[in-house]
Amino acid sequence: MLSLDSPTLLMTQAIVQWLLAALLMCERHSHASARFWSLALIMHGTGNLLLFLRPLMPHLAAILLYNGCAACAFSVSHLAFGRLVDQAVPRWVMLAPVLLICVLMLIFIDDIAMRVIVTSIVYGSQVVLISLMLRRGTWPPGSLLQRWLVISSALFALCFFVRALLCWLDPAPFTQLLGKSPIQAILILGGLAYGIMCTLVILLAKLEWLNQDLLRKAMLDSLTGVLNRGAFTDMGTQALKHGKFPISVLMIDVDHFKQINDRHGHAIGDQALRLCAEALQATLRTGDILGRIGGEEFCLVLINTDKAQAQTIAERLRAAVEAIPLVDNLETTLTISIGLITAPKPEKLESLMQHADAALYVAKATGRNRVVCAHEDSGVETLNPVPVAMQP
Repeated sequence: MLSLDSPTLLMTQAIVQWLLAALLMCERHSHASARFWSLALIMHGTGNLLLFLRPLMPHLAAILLYNGCAACAFSVSHLAFGRLVDQAVPRWVMLAPVLLICVLMLIFIDDIAMRVIVTSIVYGSQVVLISLMLRRGTWPPGSLLQRWLVISSALFALCFFVRALLCWLDPAPFTQLLGKSPIQAILILGGLAYGIMCTLVILLAKLEWLNQDLLRKAMLDSLTGVLNRGAFTDMGTQALKHGKFPISVLMIDVDHFKQINDRHGHAIGDQALRLCAEALQATLRTGDILGRIGGEEFCLVLINTDKAQAQTIAERLRAAVEAIPLVDNLETTLTISIGLITAPKPEKLESLMQHADAALYVAKATGRNRVVCAHEDSGVETLNPVPVAMQP
């Protein structure tokens, strides 16, 4: 049996909660969820201190302050986890439990058993709402933290409901809050464990988000936002190994890009590349793989796309770029040339890119702003034969 008395456990819990809050507040560039959780820990610790000092305080003030502080702490916890998983918490969800607790404490001011029962139900309900929000919230892909936190929150809520039921059946162990009670000790230790675990989850979740962000930045081209060459090569190679055939590969080049840079400067050139990338991305289907492989050149892998479909998509891409409004200080319409190859069976990505690049060379040599299809026998087929000249 546990022999620690409740006052010792309460102060231990308060000190640990304050230390955890201090740890989170010392962190640089902390997330809003960490700041709100720090505040919740401080409020929980303050509530435990008020409960410890209850014999020294006026009866009404002690009851209202402790229970109101605990309800506020759970409401702020709700807000903290809402920020963690990108979920809005309505104000009434935060304010209603606090007001309800104050009203119930006034109603049952002289009945400690009923106070334990109603506060357990209210706090348990708050934690249930937190658990439900965590379940539908946004987490890093494949994260186990969500499962851990949802399950632990549900178990913590269950402890409150069991406490209410046990107090209804036998109030004696719960009416001596500052005495030695194994049940009270277990509940306090459970609350302490839950606070520690939530703090760790918040820190680990932030670490996962940072890792996801670093991975995303490592995969994307910083200027255009599409895949960089390394990430494109990896994803394209995997598509050719495991994707559904036929697979088409398109090489895309922005026409007259060197002249744009030379005449108007790199800032305008960068803007032109960003606009082209945005137009390409807006036209693509889910599952298409687009990457910038260097300078003004992009490459696109189309899974489960035959030659006719690839030609249609290529023409749609060409028209989308041509329809881009004039760039600032640029007196000509942006256009692209496209070379494409369709593979009916698995081939190396490098080989397909070489075939598509050869077709792209023909497209640029025969007037630009057009689509040229390469064949396995190195023949080509040109679409859009009317050239669009570069205006001065």
